[in-house]
Amino acid sequence: MIKGDAAAMYALRLLGPPRLLTPAGELKLERKPAAVLAYLALEGPTPKYKLAGWLWPGSGDEAARNNMRQLLRRLRLSGADVVAGEDFIQLREGVTADVAQLSAVRLDRVLEPGAQAQLLEGFDYDDAPDFAEWLLALREELRELRLHAVLDEAARREAAGEYDRALRWAQEAVRLEPLSEESYRRLMRLHYLRGDRGAALAAFERCRQALLEELGAGPLPETLRLAREIEQGARPPRPAPPRQAVPLALLHPPRLVGREREWARMEEAWQKGQIVFLAGEAGVGKTRLALDFAASKGAFLRLDGRPGDAGVPYATAARNFRLYLERCPPDALPAWVRHELSRLLPELAAGQPAPPLGKGPDKLRFFEAASELLRRGSEGVAAQVVDNLHLFDPASAELGAYTLGQAFPLGGEGGVSRVIEVYRKGELPPEAEAAVRGLVEAGAAVLVELEPLPAPAVGDLLGQLGVPADFAAALHRFTGGNPLFALETLRHLHETGQLAGGWPGRLPLAGKVRQLIEHRLGRLSPAALQLAQAAGVLEGGFTFELACAVLGRPPFAMAGAWRELEAAQVMAGEAFSHDLLLEAVRAGTPEAVGRWLHRSAAAALEKAPGRSPTQVARHWLEGGEPARATPWLLEAGAMAHRLGRFDDAVRFYEQALQTAADAAQRREAQVMLTYPLVALGRLDEAERLARGILEHSDDPHTRIKALDALQTAAMWQGRHAEAEAAIEEALRLAEGAGDEELADEMRFSRGFILVRLGRGEEALEALEPLLPRYRARPPSFERLHLFSVLGFAYGSQGRFAEAKALLHEALRESKAMGSAANQILAANDLQYTHNAEGTPAEGLPHAEEALALGNYVVTELLRSNVAHAHMLLGRPAEAAGHLEWLTRHAQDPNLLGMAWARLAVVRARLGKDPAPALARALELHARVQVPTAQLALCQAALEHGDPEQRAWAARALEALERCRLPRHARPEYDRLRASRP
Repeated sequence: MIKGDAAAMYALRLLGPPRLLTPAGELKLERKPAAVLAYLALEGPTPKYKLAGWLWPGSGDEAARNNMRQLLRRLRLSGADVVAGEDFIQLREGVTADVAQLSAVRLDRVLEPGAQAQLLEGFDYDDAPDFAEWLLALREELRELRLHAVLDEAARREAAGEYDRALRWAQEAVRLEPLSEESYRRLMRLHYLRGDRGAALAAFERCRQALLEELGAGPLPETLRLAREIEQGARPPRPAPPRQAVPLALLHPPRLVGREREWARMEEAWQKGQIVFLAGEAGVGKTRLALDFAASKGAFLRLDGRPGDAGVPYATAARNFRLYLERCPPDALPAWVRHELSRLLPELAAGQPAPPLGKGPDKLRFFEAASELLRRGSEGVAAQVVDNLHLFDPASAELGAYTLGQAFPLGGEGGVSRVIEVYRKGELPPEAEAAVRGLVEAGAAVLVELEPLPAPAVGDLLGQLGVPADFAAALHRFTGGNPLFALETLRHLHETGQLAGGWPGRLPLAGKVRQLIEHRLGRLSPAALQLAQAAGVLEGGFTFELACAVLGRPPFAMAGAWRELEAAQVMAGEAFSHDLLLEAVRAGTPEAVGRWLHRSAAAALEKAPGRSPTQVARHWLEGGEPARATPWLLEAGAMAHRLGRFDDAVRFYEQALQTAADAAQRREAQVMLTYPLVALGRLDEAERLARGILEHSDDPHTRIKALDALQTAAMWQGRHAEAEAAIEEALRLAEGAGDEELADEMRFSRGFILVRLGRGEEALEALEPLLPRYRARPPSFERLHLFSVLGFAYGSQGRFAEAKALLHEALRESKAMGSAANQILAANDLQYTHNAEGTPAEGLPHAEEALALGNYVVTELLRSNVAHAHMLLGRPAEAAGHLEWLTRHAQDPNLLGMAWARLAVVRARLGKDPAPALARALELHARVQVPTAQLALCQAALEHGDPEQRAWAARALEALERCRLPRHARPEYDRLRASRP
């Protein structure tokens, strides 16, 4: 095996006739070994048998695999043991390849004579079409790389006045690509600049003839315009002089100036463990101050918001979570934290991913998991700098406010490191502004607002940059003391050579620094400007490779343009150097070009791993193709729903309704929209939508989903008969369609309604057959929901041991999953069971633990059963608190009526007037359909009502005789029957 320095002695030469340089000498490579080594050199680790299938496509899987094994064995025996791995193979560490070096795009290498050779020269692979296609694409990329490198070199030589040497490179460019008008224009210019007008016009004629013969087209207007200028004898405009190298001090001044007061305030906040908010206008130096201060305290972590985050729920959080995970590996996190965060980071899921994020306790649990990751991921750093807070998406901003609110004071033993947050003044969303204000008012944070530098501080800045202090007053006047504007101005003056002769007498008025930026962009080559425009369209989510894909150019060909952007300080890493550059690039992109770039970005993102459906949809919309955005809007809505961002889900689905190209897409959007509407409590809207779908759709699956949405809306509004009718129809359709999984979902919904109606025996008939099938599933919201509802049904029929066993199982799994909604539901049904059994005190510890998780729809049921437990235990004051909460929050008229009725009983026991509460309860009697709730109304009226109310209760009891009351309610019913007037 090759290890250590020995590996570096093996070098692949794949340009020209392929060969391998080994310690024993040069080894010529045969056709298929050369193909394998070239692919590994350029693509990296590869499934061995995928490559086998490419190279022996007609041999069958077993023969192809055997051929690959034999090929690798022959390589080893020949002294070329350069391939490592089993199922995935790769070049051994240290093995070099000329083509891999070319892919790093070193200009000097591209221009070397040897670099003109073809990849795997002398070999063709017609018998391996997949590999042949790959090789053809690579050969084309290398040709384009050489062409652009040659043109760049010609431009560099021309700018330096070396016309003869530039001409040779222009001639090479035409040889490489005989149909490149850019190459011909360079050639025409150089002939003319050398004084040979005839040669320039002859080059134009060759260009015109080549285009006509090969493409049947004429030259571009730009080429024709240059030919006319040459013909008329006008001297073509000289290219811009070469850009002066910008001194390092101008890129990053060595010392912060004029921020002593702000630094002192930050130091004071640091000592108190407060959050520091830094606010100011663009370019005022917020980020520099934050980073310098954090660096003075030791190691720090930098997080940020990016343009484009705002429309994608939790986009900022997901990106920054991964920074924490680099410091705190997933295996070091508790299982419940990984489970919760898998909603956002699917790679953390172990088997079944977390269910959709609900409201209330579900969200709280998710936020607590994020807080735990923040605490663990920030261990060992003194500070966290959160930059561009104003670019955070609202969901991430809400999450960040919660986690920081829980972490105060910062910097304590085992707690969260100190935090500095930076944002543009006046650009925070109102809710984020309110959160900042709340933290400051509570003493948990301090707000430091940065103003532009005063004139003396501008003089200090010039002093450390080696610029005459005499310029300070003029520079302060021109830039208003904004540090970024001052540096941009100085860079401009340096690049154009104007600083050498003293401060220029004429410059744009103060505040016109954007003109300098636009001038700077105007000096870019066409390729560099196009790359910047592609990055600008992609906003914060771009990479170099993705920007190249948007332009349809290989990275090899655009590397020179990227280097130019970095040299011009337009790009720093894979981001714009500052926001003003991004804004200037976007403002300067023609509208038609922008639309094309958006369409190209959408197409590129569709193929990208880990793509954001929201971003794909946005690009199709801004590219003027709304119909192509529709499926991505639907996917974005589903993702937002899973994350509990119901408002965002509604927004995406409503957009999809507007962009849908056909009735099928429109129906799908309508069906999906009903679910977040129900979750938001917008029951009337969900019901209208579901009824509209049912009126116009004959598709069984669509109708099933609409009926399920309809029954949910009707059930939570207390219209149980309608809910039952809707679910019976949905179940009939699901069984008729042969979709057993969907039919089980409808059977469960039917069982849930029967439980709510107090029809326990029927509920058991519906739910018990589902138990084996659901138990075979991995833990999920749906599985635990069945356990809870079935346990409730057992309890209603007096089967208390079975009920408690199933409900305790549901509680254990809910806690293990971190599902607060399931825990509340299981605790509710357990409390109901203990109340029915006559052991209410045994359920209260579980119930009170669940109540502490927050408010949720199911919380209404839990509070009702907790109140009843306190009544059974003779604690009217404790019961009253829960009942009063229900009278303010309950949505179901059955729960609301029962709460008022029981409150009347409790008030009487506390020596207070029960009449107002009883009157409110009886106002609802027509809408109360659940037998146990009707019984509660009768009890209150019989015990505390006037004669008329007692007479009503007697008649109501007669009607209840025909109802199937739960077994535990029969004794109370018999007692009331005996006491009726």
